[in-house]
Amino acid sequence: NACVETLQVNHCLSLAKSAGYEWLVYVRGIDKFLHSDTEKRSPGFLARFLRRRPDNQSLFLLHRRDCGGVDAQLLQASSTSSTSASTSAPIAAVFAAFTGCEPREDAAAPGRDVSWVPAMRPGRALSTFPNYPMAHNASRPPFVHIRHMRAQHFVRAFEEGGVYGPRNYDNFDRTKGSHFTELD
Repeated sequence: NACVETLQVNHCLSLAKSAGYEWLVYVRGIDKFLHSDTEKRSPGFLARFLRRRPDNQSLFLLHRRDCGGVDAQLLQASSTSSTSASTSAPIAAVFAAFTGCEPREDAAAPGRDVSWVPAMRPGRALSTFPNYPMAHNASRPPFVHIRHMRAQHFVRAFEEGGVYGPRNYDNFDRTKGSHFTELD
């Protein structure tokens, strides 16, 4: 999987270079969504965020934050309405249903995770891994502050798929409710 993903992201980088794109943001997985505490959440928020990057900034990384705690009000309402078999919550938009997240400070802690989201100006990137862009000058990409932009990983997004949906995580139960102590 890692080899295929690396080939895929570099293919995307080559296409972005050929098309003359200003930025490539590689969000792996359909269970991650870009999120911000400081940007107005409306169409074009990523484009506005990227336009404000300094011209000399070629690449950066976004932290990943796990979310999966079910909203308490939805959980309470589930006792009186039809429920989802896996989350015990009524069907709702993902942002409304899974409002419990790990604390931002934990998600941004050094060494906590390597599932970052790379962003790069294609013409200035030599190549990239699925989680780490490489510049021509081999500089280390800075992290964007987690409150400004992050990738929220909805760890329960696949549970609705039944036996075909669950994800397996090595040595760490990302769906354990005790991890989600902060409301988003």
